[in-house]
This record gives sequence, structure tokens and C-alpha cells, in this order.
Amino acid sequence: LQGLPADTQACLAVPLEAESVVVGLLALLFREPPAAEEALGRLEGFLKHAVPALARALRSDRKTVGMLRAIERLTNLYDLSKAFGSTIDMQELNALIARKAADLAAAETASLWLLDGDEVRLAATAHNENYDVEHAPAAVGSPVVGDLVADRETFVRAEIPADDPLRAENPGYALRNVMAIPLVEEDAPVGALVLANKRGRHPEFTPEDTELLADLGRQAVRALRVSRQHEAEKKVEELDALLAVSREITATLDLDKVMRTVVNATAALIRYDRCAIAVQDRGRLRLGAVSGVIELDRKSPDIRRTEELLQWVFLSGVDVAVTVEEDGSLTTDRPETEEKFRAFFQESGLKSFYGVLLKDEEGKLGVVGFESKDPIVFDPETRDLLQILVNQATVAVRNAQLYRQVPLVGFWKPVLDKRRKLLEIPRRRRLAWAAGAAILFVVLFLVPWRFRITGPARILPSRRAAVTAGVDGIVGAVYRREGEVVRANDVIATLKEESYQASLADALADSRIATSDMARHLETGDAPSMFAAQSRRDETAARVALAREEVDRTRLVAPTSGVILTPRLEERVGQSLARGEEFCVVGDVGTVTAEVAIREEDAAYVRTGSPVALKLNPYPTRTFQATISRVGARIREEGGGDKRFLIAEVRVNNADGSLKTGMVGRGKIRAGNRSIAVLVLRRPARWIYNKLWPLLP
Repeated sequence: LQGLPADTQACLAVPLEAESVVVGLLALLFREPPAAEEALGRLEGFLKHAVPALARALRSDRKTVGMLRAIERLTNLYDLSKAFGSTIDMQELNALIARKAADLAAAETASLWLLDGDEVRLAATAHNENYDVEHAPAAVGSPVVGDLVADRETFVRAEIPADDPLRAENPGYALRNVMAIPLVEEDAPVGALVLANKRGRHPEFTPEDTELLADLGRQAVRALRVSRQHEAEKKVEELDALLAVSREITATLDLDKVMRTVVNATAALIRYDRCAIAVQDRGRLRLGAVSGVIELDRKSPDIRRTEELLQWVFLSGVDVAVTVEEDGSLTTDRPETEEKFRAFFQESGLKSFYGVLLKDEEGKLGVVGFESKDPIVFDPETRDLLQILVNQATVAVRNAQLYRQVPLVGFWKPVLDKRRKLLEIPRRRRLAWAAGAAILFVVLFLVPWRFRITGPARILPSRRAAVTAGVDGIVGAVYRREGEVVRANDVIATLKEESYQASLADALADSRIATSDMARHLETGDAPSMFAAQSRRDETAARVALAREEVDRTRLVAPTSGVILTPRLEERVGQSLARGEEFCVVGDVGTVTAEVAIREEDAAYVRTGSPVALKLNPYPTRTFQATISRVGARIREEGGGDKRFLIAEVRVNNADGSLKTGMVGRGKIRAGNRSIAVLVLRRPARWIYNKLWPLLP
């Protein structure tokens, strides 16, 4: 009864049970001692209803607590997923995993260990910012992390014995309890997470903490896998960038181009605001190129300051790395450089400088400097890639310098001077000239133009065809007149055919008689008479064919298409014509022949079938299209041999009869397509070659 009010004389205590478990105690205080049995009797009705209500309340409370824990777990998992997905940098992710583990488990310290090959290395250690941790350790769990990774089993130690190796790990740090979970990815260990000294109302690690840290471990494993993939892709990109830069700087022996490539292409490997390179030229260090600068202005204060700094690094003989910290202090490998770089940073506004020498077994070649407004931080991989690039740049600079010493380069020095003067012209003007030259080149050498050979042309007389009598006879009828257009095989006139029809009738009668005799002798079996009759039949058949041919020849037909040129044909009716005698003439004016005279120099381009365009003097606005039908077999001469030319015959369609014999004009023979430059320069080039050829060996 200690601690009760002073006037308390009696206490009635009744235990409260729910689900066979004592969950509470009901205490009634009395100032005067009551009758116990009477008081208990009065409480029976109350307890009958109070105990079930208390049991229901406890069950509801447990359900609510379970739901709250589930919600808290889902919230924690979401926060972890969001936090781990916020970065893919390996170092930042390691620190974030350790810090989140310490916060979720309410532990003082958390250490993340990762498996690297056959060794386990410390990746990050975090201390809970909500608690004051005295003698905070650099790491916890190093004595047990190896067994933890090998066994892949979570363990919790609520008490740490005095002889436990964990206590000896950090003598100044009071270690009370430890929880460690392995990090496993597809049944393969990748690391471990060790937490020490839980704080809070219950300073011991519980199964809920173990389950929560297991969820965190699974999230951490996925995030670490993504980060490793990012690191691998980053390394591949850096190697690709290194390969591209190496190809550029080794693809030329021009020293100026090599230096420009080094200062501009290195941005793929290291972040900087300005990069400069200086090389030794004839015993003197000369600034060769600055990133982002096409033409160096050596009078500029920034350029002079950079050149002086590179010269100082070159003379010092070692690489230099200087960085301004947030508190204004300088971080450098050489303390004696602080004052010099402090003044340099104040004048330039920069905060970091990294200078590396270009040197080989023969000595120093130059120096490359990187300037940045932010601290330049190198990880080991980037430093190795940069060193490879520096070595390749050294080789490229050495090769370019050796190439300059070749005598041929000195021979071309005037050309290089002209090129340098050309580069001094404003870039916009040079681009305009280059564009004009490119357009002119395309027009002269790439644009095809029709190649035509010209020469005088004239129309030759039309081709004439005579209509002759095939047999002797008298003209019986005329069907065509002078000037009419006829086609081949059209009937122009006919001869009287009575005598030829009579001969045909006699021959047909004799043929039928011979055929009848042959059939009769064949029936009687008289072979000699049958053969004689067969001979007569064959003879009469030949006579029939001849008679029919003579009848057909009484028709006078046009041998070709054209126009009838003979006048007054109708007056020849009744006139006797001997066999082969001319009746009229048909002229072929639908197609005429023209001659085009081509100079001897152009005779090689003339081919049969080439298209030709004719322009005749009577028709100045009309062009006649034709093709070459025949090329002359020899060269003709005129004017005592001064003019030599080749004749090409051309067939021209003259359906309307506008072309007359003897017309003259000009003809153009198309010999394909050539570039404009070839068309303009072919005659001068041929003349020059003909003059030089006798002098050639």
C-alpha cells in the first residue's frame, strides 16, 4: 500500500483476464474497511460485462497496431525505393544505404560491407544524426563480416561479452548489441550490413527490426545492381571517348591540329572550364592551343596568365594539382605552390587547376593544364584514362615534331604560309568563298550538259522508183494521177488482159484433160500411158502458173510508198507497152536523206543511230529530228586540204513534204552528256596535247 493516499484504509484488488491471460488489475481504495464479500458481490455484475469488453478492446487494438505496422512497413519500403532510386552514383548510394539502415533500426552506427572479388571491403559507415554518439567508430562488424557473408545468415547479439572480438574492434566505443544481415543477389552474396547499439524505448534489436532490415537489404541489392550497371556503362563510354580521342590525335601529323584536338576532345573524360597545352619549340615553351579558342590572342591577360602558369609547371618538372576548398584553404601536394596559386585563383576566379607534363624517354615535350571553377575530383579509373590519354598525346606531339624536321616539310613551307594567311581571313568570308567554289565545282564538273557536234547540212535528192510493165500489153485503164500519194502495192493502172485470160483458159483445159487421162490409165493399169499423162499434167500445171502470173502482171502497182511524179498518165490509155518499159515514176518524199559535214577533230564522237537536230534556212523556227543512218568511210577534203570533214547521212521524216532537194542549213549531232568543264576545255586541251605529244619520249 505504499504510495497510496494517506487516508486509505483498505484496497480491493481484482485481476482482469482476457483470453486466459491477465491483462490488467482493478484496484478499489476505501477510507473505511468494507465488508469484502459484500463488495465482491457488488462487483460481479460489473466484471461480467467489463472483462469481455476489455478483451474486445484489446483485440481491436492489436488489429489496429498490426495494420499500422503494415502501413509503416509499406511506407518505409516506398521511402527506401524512392531514396535508393534517386541516385546511381556508387559512393552516394553506399552512404545512403548505411544512413537509412541506421535511421530505420534506430541504431547508433551502421556499416555497409561489399564483396570485392575474394575480399570484403568497407563501402560506407553512417552514424545516426538523432543521437549523440561518443567516440563514433569508423566501422563496425569487421571481425564477423567474413563469416556473415560466407554463411549468409542473419544474427543478432543482444549482449556482447568482454572477450568478443567485436569489443576489441573499437576500444573507445561502448558496444552493447549488434545486428548483421547478409546482402544476397540470386543466391550469391554481395555484401553485408552491420548495425550497432540500438536506441529508443526498447534498446534491443527485435524480430521486427530484422524483418525491416531484410526488406532494406533487398532494396539495397537491387539499387547496387543498377549502380554497378551504370558504372559499367560509364566505363564503356569513357573507353569509347578515349578511343575516339586517340584516333583523332593519332590520325594527323599536323602539330597544331594535334594540340587543338587534345584541348577540345578531352572534355569527354574530364570536366573543366578551360584546357590549354604548351609544347617546347626550339628550346622555348610555346602555348599551342586553348579550348574554345580558334585563334590565340597572345596579348589577352587570360592567355598570358595561362601561358606563364604552364611554363612554371613545365620548369618545375612534376605534375601539379591545386584545389580551393569551401573555407578558402588550398589543397595541394606541394605546399610551396600555395602562394602562387592563391594569387592565380584570385585573378582568374577559378577554384581548381591540374597540370600534367608531356614527357617520354627523351625528355619533356610540353604540359597540359586543366582549369575549372569547380573542384576537379579524380576517381582512380578517370585518372588512369587521363594518364593513357596524356601518354598518347605525348606520342602524337613527338611524331608531329619529328615530321616537321623532315626536309620535305621545309620545301612546302611557302604553301603553309599561304594557308596560314588564308586562315587569317575572317571565317565568314572563307565560308562564303568555299561555298562559291563548291558551287562552281559542282556546276563545272558534276552537272551534265548535252554534248553536240555541229556542221553544215543539205538535203539530198529524193529516192525515185519506176513503175514498169511486167508483160507486153496495151494500157487498158489508169486509176491514179500525177501528184497523188500512193502506198506500196497500190494499183496505178492495168493492161488489157484478154489474151492472157485466153491463154490461162487453154492451160486450165489442157490441165484438166491430162488429169482425166492419168486417172483413166490408172484404173486400166496402163503404166506407160499413165506416166505420159502425168507428165502432160505437170506441164500443163506449169503453164497454168505462168499464165496466172502473166495475168497478175497486167496490173501496174507502186513499188514503194510515195507520190506519182509522171504527168498526164490518163493520156496513155490504149498505148502499147513492152515488157520492162517504164509507165510512171513514184518518188519517196515521206523520208529524205540529209548530209551533215563534221570536222575531222570531232569524227571520233559520231556513231550510227545518234540523234540529230536539223535547222534548215527556209524554216528558221522549226527543228527537224532525225538519226544517223550511215557514217562515211573516208574523210573528204575541200579548199586544197585546208578543210577536212566527215559526212554523216541522216534519214529525216518528211511526211508533209516540206523538205525539198538542195535545202541547206546546220545540223547538231548529240554525242551524249559531258561536264561543262570538259565541253569548254576539250579543244584547248587537245591543241596543247597535240603540241606536246611530239616532245614526249
